Amino acid sequence: MMTTQDPGNSTTRLQHALAIARQVLARLASALVLTGKSIAKAWKSLSVFASELEPSDEPLPNSVRYTAIARYSLVFIIFATCLASLISHIYNLQVTEHEKFEKFARQRCLKTKCTTGMRGCIFDKGNNLLAGNITTQDILAEPKRIPKKKLFETIAALSETLDIKPSEIATKFYKIANTDFDITLSDQVDPATALAIQALRNPLVTITQNPHKNLNKPGRPTFTVNVNLDNIKNLEYHMPTILEVAQKLGLSEKETAEIVKGKQGIARPRQIVVKRDVDYMTAVRLNERLEKIKAPGISVKKSSIRCYPQGRMLSNLIGVLDEHQQGATGIESLFESYLAPTHGHVTYIKDARGRRLPLEETVRELPAVNGYDVHLTICREIQSIAEEELAKVVEARNPKRAYAIMMEPSTGAILAMAQYPDFDPNDRTSITDPIAMQPHALVECFEPGSIMKGIALSYAISTGAVNLDTTFYCEQGAWRFAGRILHDTHSYEDLTILEIIKKSSNIGTAKAAIETGADKLYAGLAAFGFGKAPKLGFYPNGQQPVVFRKEATGIFRPLERWDSLSISRFPIGQGISCSPIQMLQAYAAIANNGVMMQPYIVDRIVDEHGVVTRSVPMVKGQPISPRAARQMTEALMEVTTKGGTATRAAIKGYKVAGKTGTAEIWAGKQYSTTDVVASFIGFAPAENPAFVLIVSINTPRPKAHGGTIAAPAFAKIAERTLKHLLIQPTEPIDQVASQNSPQFQRR
Repeated sequence: MMTTQDPGNSTTRLQHALAIARQVLARLASALVLTGKSIAKAWKSLSVFASELEPSDEPLPNSVRYTAIARYSLVFIIFATCLASLISHIYNLQVTEHEKFEKFARQRCLKTKCTTGMRGCIFDKGNNLLAGNITTQDILAEPKRIPKKKLFETIAALSETLDIKPSEIATKFYKIANTDFDITLSDQVDPATALAIQALRNPLVTITQNPHKNLNKPGRPTFTVNVNLDNIKNLEYHMPTILEVAQKLGLSEKETAEIVKGKQGIARPRQIVVKRDVDYMTAVRLNERLEKIKAPGISVKKSSIRCYPQGRMLSNLIGVLDEHQQGATGIESLFESYLAPTHGHVTYIKDARGRRLPLEETVRELPAVNGYDVHLTICREIQSIAEEELAKVVEARNPKRAYAIMMEPSTGAILAMAQYPDFDPNDRTSITDPIAMQPHALVECFEPGSIMKGIALSYAISTGAVNLDTTFYCEQGAWRFAGRILHDTHSYEDLTILEIIKKSSNIGTAKAAIETGADKLYAGLAAFGFGKAPKLGFYPNGQQPVVFRKEATGIFRPLERWDSLSISRFPIGQGISCSPIQMLQAYAAIANNGVMMQPYIVDRIVDEHGVVTRSVPMVKGQPISPRAARQMTEALMEVTTKGGTATRAAIKGYKVAGKTGTAEIWAGKQYSTTDVVASFIGFAPAENPAFVLIVSINTPRPKAHGGTIAAPAFAKIAERTLKHLLIQPTEPIDQVASQNSPQFQRR
């Protein structure tokens, strides 16, 4: 295979080659004319010379003898000159300018075709295909090439083979077939210029007189000059002659190219798509049918379509392609530069029918490059578990939104991301909600409610303001602060920090936050990542990360904008909002001894040569101390035991740490009494967490609390995941609380 070179089919180089060819032809014609004249003169001279040399009794005068010799010498000189000129031209063509004319000849015989690589695939961490390609055929037609006597048979063949109504095909055909490909170079040409253009005798150019009068010079006719491109296959070959006409009209080369090659010119559609994504056997049947009727103008082009073999699984995260086969949403869009193939081209010598000649050494090729494969951190089996259990909740409660997202706390890798609503990427008609087209777990925010208490109080412990044994009086369920009353769902008196978490006391949490102080509380929540996009994506070592661009930052007011109520409301998850990913990364820090890891969704990218680039787990910060993380884990474990708010999140044989949350939804002027976001977030096994999982149900019907709807879903997903990961139970079954406590199934 030869090395890749530019075939040099530009307009300028072609013009230069044509000019050289014209010069050679002109010289050759001139030489032939001179040779003819010389032969005629020589013949005449020889005749005279012969007559003068006939036998005679009288001796020839010296003048006659010298005249004959001079004529003979002249003929000899003419023949010698012509012969020398011919030899010179032949030498020029074969030796001096051989490469130049060979290159020109090759350009006339070269044909270049674009080649397309395959788009990269998307896999889960275990190499299970999530998004791939299927090779199909596109049926294309050039209606202007189809003879009228074959048109009816061609339409019938296409209709019957491709299952398309004949009227639809006919409408498309006639629209193109009746399109005029005359391009107007100028419609205000004066008679003198029109005559000059006519003198060029260019077969592509037509000149017509305008019916209207010359606006600039009344009384004088004007003309329109058109170039017909109807049967042009090689525009570059004809451009020099078109430019000659354009120069007469005062048009520059650039202006002419824009007119001829633009949307009003050759770029107008001649070839139409009859049907895309036809299977191979259908294309074969169509080809056989067309060969029988010998109908030209129909061609088959290989293409590929994107397929999603897992159906709805991860549809929001993976995303889809647009009509140009480019990523429109999700991973398909974010990693477009990696997934998209690089197009190439192949240039080869063709025969008179445009077919490729079997001369391997003459082929010049720039190979197409396939797109890179993207491997997510998602585990398909865990994703299936999360989606199955979330679907049960959706079916029973019909919420507006629902999420079940799992992360590995020690690395930040996302293991599962189930979202509702979703859609089938293989069937766009399944999209009933525009929000389903995007990974809304990254862009949608909610007020977290009581799950924020674990974050606020863990930071309070880390600062030393409180510990698990610090006691606060909880005002028997109602406390006025800054002119507003704060309620608990039950009447409590003295509660320790551990009991405040276990029973989810709003008043106890608010008092602990006040004890910590607004400055420190603000710093702590900011350190956990609230108010900032989590920047989920791909983090290769030593390279620029690739992160989602439109992630939600949530609502977290700067400290200077806090009012007197803020310090008592933010710690209980009111007046502050976040995305599920933000809350997940915060709890992952508690599960990881206070170290917060950077969440990421792409495990590795593999290029066309098999070279692997991996994401590297990165420490994002350490918002709390290891001691505070351990104490908060101890308190969160109490939540799932008897007397806690989430006994239904308990898993037999394992210690589970977590927190419930039921947040009323802001309804414009006040919080709704019917619409809530019910959540549970936790990790297991609590002493050595394999994962952190958040389950959030937005607006369940009928209304439900985190402990009664989200906690059971968490338990089912977590238990199945622990079994899949082959993590053995660490607790005797009879020591794990399994009874529900109705008294504490709220907040």
